[in-house]
This record gives sequence, C-alpha cells and structure tokens, in this order.
Amino acid sequence: MTKTKKEAMDQVEANALMSWKIAAQNAIRDLAGNNKEFVADDVWGLLQRRGVPAPREPRALGPMMKLAAVAGVIEWTGVHKQSRQSLNHQRPVVIWKSHIYRAKPVPKATVTVKRGGFLSWVKAIFTGRDRVIA
Repeated sequence: MTKTKKEAMDQVEANALMSWKIAAQNAIRDLAGNNKEFVADDVWGLLQRRGVPAPREPRALGPMMKLAAVAGVIEWTGVHKQSRQSLNHQRPVVIWKSHIYRAKPVPKATVTVKRGGFLSWVKAIFTGRDRVIA
C-alpha cells in the first residue's frame, strides 16, 4: 500500500520523541525570532549546537516546520537554495520566512497552556506567549 505524504509525515512525527519535538520547536521559534529567513539546515545546526541528539528519522523535522507554519510563525516561500549538509548532497531546501522576526531578542517566556487544545499548545510554544486562551 502506498502512503500519502500526509500519512508519512504523521508517522514520522508520531515516532519522534516528545523531547526532540519540543527542542525542534524551540529551535524553529528562536531562529524565526532572530532571522527574517532561514532553512532547515539552520535548525539542524542549532539543535546540534544545543547538544540535542538527532532523531532516528531525519524527516521528523518536516512535520515540525509544518506545525510552525500552521501556527503562523513561519511561511513557506517557495524559494529554494542548496543545502549545506553533506548528507543532503546539495539538494535544494526551501527558504522559510519568519512572521515573528524581531531585530532585538526578547527574553524567552515560560509557556503554560491554560486551555484551547493541541493547536493552541503548538501556537504557544512557537510564539513564546505565556498563555493561550481559546
């Protein structure tokens, strides 16, 4: 049976450790807050500098980028550039545009989701808000 792209992304996300997902979401949010644009290579680099072990399946970053886009933190530009990672053999990777870029870093907020479900939780993580009330 052939899987759809969504089914494959859902499976990859489900198999990633929650600790890795949170670290990836934090890295995406931090990059988006400090850069007008970035690529997945930048996320992998930041995770590596922070000492976060890579997931068993590297495609797990795709669903995290999609969640950030759904949360309104980043936007797919449709523009590509060559990957810097040797593992990718210089294949094109998409450039993501930040919707939360700020020239001056803001202190990181503690995220506590009061109510509102999963999407509100994701938005709270990516936006760094203290509370999300649906």
